[in-house]
Amino acid sequence: MLLSVIIPTYKRSTFLPKAITSALHLFDKKDIEIIVVPNGSDDSWKIVAAQFASNPQVRWSPISKPHGNAARNHGLKIARGMYVKFLDDDDSLLPGTIFQIETAQNKYLEICSGSVDLVNLEGKLYCALHPIANGGFIESILDKSRKTGLQYHLYQKSAISSFVFNEDIDVGQDTYWSHTLCQKREWDWGVIQESVCTWVQ
Repeated sequence: MLLSVIIPTYKRSTFLPKAITSALHLFDKKDIEIIVVPNGSDDSWKIVAAQFASNPQVRWSPISKPHGNAARNHGLKIARGMYVKFLDDDDSLLPGTIFQIETAQNKYLEICSGSVDLVNLEGKLYCALHPIANGGFIESILDKSRKTGLQYHLYQKSAISSFVFNEDIDVGQDTYWSHTLCQKREWDWGVIQESVCTWVQ
């Protein structure tokens, strides 16, 4: 399997179908799995699960702990794809994700970063954020522009599967985890300027 898309979700059943559908529309059936990890006591996700019940590409794996990082750890543990994308439940993948994967494959990258489109609740674009293209992954993450959001990046699963998200952190979760990657070593990293994801602001 080429790609695992891991989507933590909690009380966002209105947005979740769009996130799932955005991933399904980009890939052939054999290429992708979408792992939705409802976390906590909320059951609103079950309405969405019923909509995708006939699609074997969409896997539902709820956990009791109400924490996004716990959901990401769980999703990463059961992911079967060569590459991993982390997607929030109110965001959407864009066609640039395909080029991101192709770039990672062709250049043997462990991490490939792309641009992110900031949109409002109606999906209207008001800003595109581009990753830093110079230097390496560490320089990009530690740059003052703080491109640490998980939406920017595609990860080779075998390279990052041992890096656990801290489940005690409630703010800046993606920044903390990205800095953990930086503390380990430099990475085989590349960048594209195409937008790979929308990020609702």
